[in-house]
Amino acid sequence: MSSAPRTSSIKRSPSRDFLHIIPRKKLIYDGTIRLANSISYPMDAFLEEKARANEIFRCCLHEWSWYEDDNLWDVYHEVIKSRYPMYVDGETITDMGWKFVRQRFRDHNGHFAPISILRTRIGEIARAKDGSVVVNVENPIADVQHCILYKSWHTNQDAFLSEKYQELNITDGKKKKEFLNGKDWQMIQKQFTEKFLCCPTLTQLQARMRIVLSQM
Repeated sequence: MSSAPRTSSIKRSPSRDFLHIIPRKKLIYDGTIRLANSISYPMDAFLEEKARANEIFRCCLHEWSWYEDDNLWDVYHEVIKSRYPMYVDGETITDMGWKFVRQRFRDHNGHFAPISILRTRIGEIARAKDGSVVVNVENPIADVQHCILYKSWHTNQDAFLSEKYQELNITDGKKKKEFLNGKDWQMIQKQFTEKFLCCPTLTQLQARMRIVLSQM
């Protein structure tokens, strides 16, 4: 009689674990500062192009942690073990393979990460005897402190933005105000974070809102 297949435990993002502890206003503020500081560092051209087109957004909330290291380790070795010629050449992942790593990292993690960070970071981490993934170099050079994670927009987020616009802009079938003000946008950002456990910048929220309204 065959035994039941083993299932891996569900990995939890630290941001999800601590959202109820750390004030969301602080999380958003700290994330916004981190995004501003990251401008001084090289960006991923592919991801930035998609962010500028508002296909994905820069996440203020999530930052690199042990959770990302754990996912990267799993994804990297998944691709290496595949031995798929387009992705692996001997023991080296090809450029096409790294694009696949980025996609699989998103599938595991929910966020895209720059390939430059993924390439560098994998050489700085290792699987410890207790099964955890740890940094195994004295002076890691991957700039994970300023690594920006990106999230794809989803139709339910678009529906949320449309609903919030209607709530704030229309009362009893009558137009309430011509434009949403700063306080309105901060409230939308806060409620978006609470609902989706992810946080776009205000600029990207506003740009996405314009896209949503243009399709109504």
